[in-house]
Amino acid sequence: GNFNCLLDLPPLTKGCVRVYLCRHGETETNRLKGASPLLDPTINRNGHEQAQRMGIAVSRLLSESRSNLLILHSKLRRARETAEVLLQTASVASSSQSTGNNNGSTLKMYGELPSLGRVDSVSSLDGTDLADVFVSWTLGNIERRKGVGGGESGREVFDRAVLTLDQLRKIAMSSSSSSSPIILAVTHSTYLRVLLSLVDDSTLIESALWEIQNGSFNVIDVNIVGKRMLRAKGGLELEMPEAYLIRMNEMRHLEGMNVSAQ
Repeated sequence: GNFNCLLDLPPLTKGCVRVYLCRHGETETNRLKGASPLLDPTINRNGHEQAQRMGIAVSRLLSESRSNLLILHSKLRRARETAEVLLQTASVASSSQSTGNNNGSTLKMYGELPSLGRVDSVSSLDGTDLADVFVSWTLGNIERRKGVGGGESGREVFDRAVLTLDQLRKIAMSSSSSSSPIILAVTHSTYLRVLLSLVDDSTLIESALWEIQNGSFNVIDVNIVGKRMLRAKGGLELEMPEAYLIRMNEMRHLEGMNVSAQ
């Protein structure tokens, strides 16, 4: 794999913190291309290697930037395990890359951030197609929920995405380091599509076609000085932190591996 894949990003946007939004490593559910909202699977062997490769790429980034790193994850096991393996690998790789004194970077597990959770009950188990739900939300039916009496509405998912951006901004501002840290957050594919569509001002129909693969990096810059922007989604006007999409579905560090788009 190309473990220098994060070194050719454009410079950090002025007044912003850089956030690496990662999809968790592969699970058996992903490998079998199934959806199982009632289960909380672990990452499989392939997912473990993906997380290790993510950690090596992050260690290269830290070696160049000399920044501090904070890692967050959703409450689900696959996200937590990915974050833990990534952190352990990055720590070991950073230590082996340094000569004599530490390069000044610190790696820290911030822990669980509930707003990073998967989109609730998005599956095809009830016969409702995911794209159909996205169409409903985009056309203004933002109160529609997946299935009978369950799942989040479009309004709730949008609000949660805005909350995540706000929380990431505040976490960066509260860092004890002299400069803004790098934030790395491990989350889930459908939620990433919603959040990135807000940042990029794309429709949910467009985002449904995006590839967000297991073990990928998705990079955004989030303003930390309070600047905000308006986004309209499905008839809902959202005020959100100013943010910019820098790169989506970066996976050169996974070259040579089998990857899943599920």
